[in-house]
Amino acid sequence: MTTNKQLENTLSKYAEFFYEPEQVWDEERSEHIEINALSFIQKGVLNDMCYSLNRQIEWQIPRVDKQRREVMAKSRQHDGTELAELALAKANHWMKRYNLQIAALETALGIAKATYEAATGEPWKTKKSAPIKVDPAHMTEAQKEAAALGIITAEAGYSGGVEAAHEENVG
Repeated sequence: MTTNKQLENTLSKYAEFFYEPEQVWDEERSEHIEINALSFIQKGVLNDMCYSLNRQIEWQIPRVDKQRREVMAKSRQHDGTELAELALAKANHWMKRYNLQIAALETALGIAKATYEAATGEPWKTKKSAPIKVDPAHMTEAQKEAAALGIITAEAGYSGGVEAAHEENVG
């Protein structure tokens, strides 16, 4: 398995690959300073790595929860037979694999975040999705429930949807 140091070195090489020093005049300091001519690309590539690792963790968590329930069910159903023992052993095996995957992803994400911060000078943050806006005058019962849960936002006068985006030449 790749060690943490190997992963750090690999991600640092990505950051270095997208670094092209350029001298520019800084008006405030009245001197030439060095900037990264590829900073936009560098930031995008490193952000994509962090984002992908974070999404993988989010995707794995429900699987871990489901497998935990599977282990609990197999434990309750265990009647001492060889088949029950094999079923529980298989459930335990998958639980261990999922835990190992989560641990590896979390370690990789930590290293990717550190690389992002070292290269860009700012900490990586997950992007939050904006709530979906729906005109309360046209909300269905299910949309009202989703609004009560904080998933969508009721906003007067907002028609939204594909038609509105098309009319506004958005998307």
